[in-house]
This record gives sequence, structure tokens and C-alpha cells, in this order.
Amino acid sequence: MVVLTTSTGEMSTGDMSTVSTVTGIPTTTTSSTTDITGTDSDSDSDSEGTTSSQTSTSTTSPSFCGNGVVEGDEECDDGNPEDYDDCTNACESPVCGDGIIYKGVEECDDGNDNDEDSCTNECKDAECGDGFQYLGFEECDDGNEINEDACTEECSTAVCGDGYVHDGVEKCDDGNNQGNYGGCAPGCKDFGPHCGDGTVQKSEGERCDTNPPLSSVTCNDNCTYNFANATQLYCGFNCTWDPVPGCQKGDADIFCKLKLGSPTAKAQSFSVNANVGAPTNGSGFPCANLGQAIPNDTRLNLGALPEFGVNFPVLWQNKDILKSHGDGDTLVNIICVD
Repeated sequence: MVVLTTSTGEMSTGDMSTVSTVTGIPTTTTSSTTDITGTDSDSDSDSEGTTSSQTSTSTTSPSFCGNGVVEGDEECDDGNPEDYDDCTNACESPVCGDGIIYKGVEECDDGNDNDEDSCTNECKDAECGDGFQYLGFEECDDGNEINEDACTEECSTAVCGDGYVHDGVEKCDDGNNQGNYGGCAPGCKDFGPHCGDGTVQKSEGERCDTNPPLSSVTCNDNCTYNFANATQLYCGFNCTWDPVPGCQKGDADIFCKLKLGSPTAKAQSFSVNANVGAPTNGSGFPCANLGQAIPNDTRLNLGALPEFGVNFPVLWQNKDILKSHGDGDTLVNIICVD
């Protein structure tokens, strides 16, 4: 084959001409032009020949909430339809106020910021003592268990008659305020008749109030007599306190009941003083016989004292028992037990 080279570097084989080879076998060639340098011979450009570009494509799964993969703006994605667990069906982490009750964590979730309805802003069921007033159900709620302030532990506004003394406002409150003995007067501003008001309420069993007009005798907190300081009981002749005439153990037992203020008290031991000058001119229990004439009689009849186990009139004399009674038997050195 005859190859011709042009000035431009092209090789030409001719136009379909037949060429004899050394073997004598005719060979047919096709005229073609080959750009040896890869550069268009008609172009003055210095750029290299064109190259083909290749585009690659890939296929991915579409993103959506519920596929179990956290994607895009999702906070979570647990891939289940449960709306009350660690991830809601909107692929958001549960928070108080989202309107979805987070099981095991929230008691309720109403999705609003109203603290005065059935669900607080802490996602807890409204209850008395939580510090939020549940409108329509609670009159108040101060979050404490103090009954003496403006709001009781039942979440009711403090009022006269609720049985709680409102500090600084009420003096008393017995729950009815009807002015009964030992109770509270209407309006809760003062007490009703009671022991310690300075008036002896005999109909209520009071024997005294504050200081009784009896020498050596005081008044107990329940407004009964306190004979703890008594030292003598006159029982000579027919002035006995016991049914048996003269000073007997029965007289000593009655003395102990009165002295100790107990109906079960009794004398463990005692002495009878029959010496001249007995009894003394001090105070004590004088002759108990009201029919016995006593010169310059200053005995005080206190009436029966059943609270002490003495169901007949108890007499007391403030002084001068010897002067008014004269010499006679009296009980001394009494040891009382109960």
C-alpha cells in the first residue's frame, strides 16, 4: 500500500484505488483522513479534542416520619405508631404541653398553658395543695397544709365556723359558734362562757373561777376546788364526817378524797389530836354537822362535791376553827394515797 503524507500531517490512501502489492494481490482501500494529533486540521484552536462526559445516577429511599431513621428536621423516629412513648408520631420528642400524654412521665397533657384547669402546666392532675387554684372546684390553693392561714388544707377560704382559728383574724372557732359553754361566740371574735372567764358557771359544774374566796384553797384549771393545802379536819363529838361518831378512818378517807381531788383516794395512816388546843385557829374542814350550833359560825357551805366522791355538803372555814369549835378531836398527820 502506498501511503502519502501531506504537509498537514494527514495520511492519504487514495480514493478507492487498486494498488499492487509485492504479492500481486490487489487490495482495495478507502480514502480516509486521520487526525494524527487529534486536532481538527481546519481549526486554529490549540485545545485538545473533545472528550465525552459520563453522568452517573443513584436511587435512594424517600425520607418520611415513621421509617425508623432520624432524618431532616426530625428529632426522633422510632418507627412505630405509638404516640405516647419516647417519640411522638410527628417524630418529635415528647414535652409537657404538646397535648400528648407521655406514659409513665406525665399524668395529663391538655396542650395549654392554663394552670387553673384540670391539668397544670407541669402536666400533673390538679389537686388541692399543688399551689394552683382549680377553678370551679377549689376556692383557693396556697400550696401548704396550714389550716390557720387564709386557705385551709381542704382548699377552702377560711371563714368563721370552719373549725380552724384563722391567725390574726379569729380568736376562736369551734365549728358552730353558737356561744355554747367552752366554745366560741358567734363571729369568732371571742370565746363563749368558759372556765377562766371570771364568772362561776355553776350550771356547767364550775365550783370556782380563778381565785376562790377560800383561804388556802385554789382553783383547778377545770374550775374545781383544789384543797391540796388543807391540813386539818374537825370530827369530834357529833361533828363527824363519817356516819360513825367520832374521828374514824372514814373521816380520814373523806379528807384524802378532798385533799387529792380523787374519789378513789384513801388514808394510809392518820392520827387523832385530842390535846388541849386542838384543832388550830387556822383554816380547814370544820364540823360537818349543819345542825350543830357553832358560836360565831363562819363556816362556808360548798355543797356536795361528787367529782371528789363526796355526795353531801362540804363545809370549809377560813380561820378560827379552834376559837369557834373549842377543844375537840381533829385529824392530823394524815398520809393519803390514791
